[in-house]
Amino acid sequence: MGYVLDGKNRIIVVKDSKDGKSENFPIQSRAMIHILLDTKGNPTLFLNTLYVSDYRHYSAIVEAAKYKARRTGLPLVTYPYVVEDEVDYEQFLYFLSGPIPTNMCDMIALGNVLPQKNGIFTIVSELKAVKC
Repeated sequence: MGYVLDGKNRIIVVKDSKDGKSENFPIQSRAMIHILLDTKGNPTLFLNTLYVSDYRHYSAIVEAAKYKARRTGLPLVTYPYVVEDEVDYEQFLYFLSGPIPTNMCDMIALGNVLPQKNGIFTIVSELKAVKC
């Protein structure tokens, strides 16, 4: 419920909807997107790890994230090798505290996020900017 209450976190999903009504069907693929600050204090749109059941969903999720980035005017940042048209992003990203006491990032399990300090998590992994 915490992600729903925190406006900087959203999800991009692909659902199986044989009849055109997807609300009652399970999620087939998904990725979280977050509005985070970079080292210079600029907002970015961060595309977190993609979980896909079908490779066609992969490109649909990436295109949806690019669309969101264009609509918001924010740079789209993600991990290396997510998309073909990426360039180095030489800054760390910060999860700021919100209405919930914790934040979740898929990279925490891989050791690429520094521990929370004063409600802030820092992503220290190599990052890439995506051309939108």
